Amino acid sequence: VADTVAYYTVEAKFVDAAGNRSCRWASSLCVNPHIEPVPFDSAGSGLRGAYYSYDRWNDFKALLAERVDTTINFDWGAGSPGAFAPSDYWSVRWTGKLNVTAAGDYTLYLDAKDGRRVWLDGVQVMLKWSDGATETIWSGALSSGAHPIVIEYYHGYSSAKCKLAWSGPGFTKRIVPREALSQQK
Repeated sequence: VADTVAYYTVEAKFVDAAGNRSCRWASSLCVNPHIEPVPFDSAGSGLRGAYYSYDRWNDFKALLAERVDTTINFDWGAGSPGAFAPSDYWSVRWTGKLNVTAAGDYTLYLDAKDGRRVWLDGVQVMLKWSDGATETIWSGALSSGAHPIVIEYYHGYSSAKCKLAWSGPGFTKRIVPREALSQQK
């Protein structure tokens, strides 16, 4: 099999003198003979999803596939995200940008069954890394423009879902549309 170029993301965790924790993400390219590349795209294309085999002690290590997900609006039920993954015990890391057209107060909602973590502008804004179905909410002011976003989700067993919605100046809660999501270059 000929080598192909593949995308990967590296997480670096930092703790400042006051004990505040933050994460930074770096994206790069590498040669891997087993993974087809996912091409970078522009605004309105969705987020890059890297799907992994899930293991509580060694997560985000065994990459199964990569694809572009135009929205995060999934209710897989007892199924899987695709032929590349089993119906249970998998995870995904979505990376890209949240494009805000009007500055103001926004609320993000992540309705998921099982664990989720969200970083916005390099700051962790949501954390529920345990089994169970709940909606996690973050509210805050956002300037107009592109905001880096990273969403990590794991599915243990039984039914699976993960839905990213928002509300903001002039609109009520709705799924974050494709037009508001783009991939990082």
